[in-house]
Amino acid sequence: MAKSFMKFGSPTHHIQRLLEILGNELGLEVTCIYLPSIMFLVFDKDKRKVTLIRQNIVLNLDGALEAYKVYTRVLDNIISVKRGDKILNHLLTRPPIHSWWRRSLYNGICSFTLCATQFHGSFIDAIVAFVLGAIVTALSYAADHSPTFEDVYE
Repeated sequence: MAKSFMKFGSPTHHIQRLLEILGNELGLEVTCIYLPSIMFLVFDKDKRKVTLIRQNIVLNLDGALEAYKVYTRVLDNIISVKRGDKILNHLLTRPPIHSWWRRSLYNGICSFTLCATQFHGSFIDAIVAFVLGAIVTALSYAADHSPTFEDVYE
């Protein structure tokens, strides 16, 4: 559950609260510490065993919505924990809806628009924002597919 919420870009305070509520429903005492791309989870009462989850973050609102639906179904006992885990594993391994170049283009357009409208940037500033936004998105895709580049990108 934590890995799917982290991967799809859920807010950090939301992830911690949801995991603690789910732990209480399952009869576990859960403590979470979240740092960018890393979450520390402690499940037992004597707090001797710490679980570390590392996950690249990609904003995917569709995936975040699907993960939250699975969370609520498990919480409401509509589906079992095993079935929810199977669905989340499928969500984590399915290919993205849009290709990397299309996401880079969308992010460049968003960067262009925000620079011009919200920050009152000139046309040249907006063009630079477009290029930088597209490059950062392409680099995040490369970091997601290359373990060596992932450490450099972080």
